[in-house]
Amino acid sequence: MMSVEMKKVWEVAKKVDDLLRADDERFSRSAEVIHEDGSVMILENAFVEEYKDWYIVFSEHFGFHVFHKEDVYRVSQHERIEIGVMKP
Repeated sequence: MMSVEMKKVWEVAKKVDDLLRADDERFSRSAEVIHEDGSVMILENAFVEEYKDWYIVFSEHFGFHVFHKEDVYRVSQHERIEIGVMKP
């Protein structure tokens, strides 16, 4: 069962998620969540937002995920860049 605080955060995240479109430029990033036990979740086409003591990871294909800041070791997002090919 969700705590009252987590339910509020989930409701905020749901409102944002309902307004997102697949062509949102923030989906050009990837998000990485490292849990305290060392397990890692990496989502391509995703971005991270902070809300009070929470991280919300929004993904293009897998909805959103809510994490309390005390429950994760690290949360990060990465910009996708094009890597050039050197020609001799």
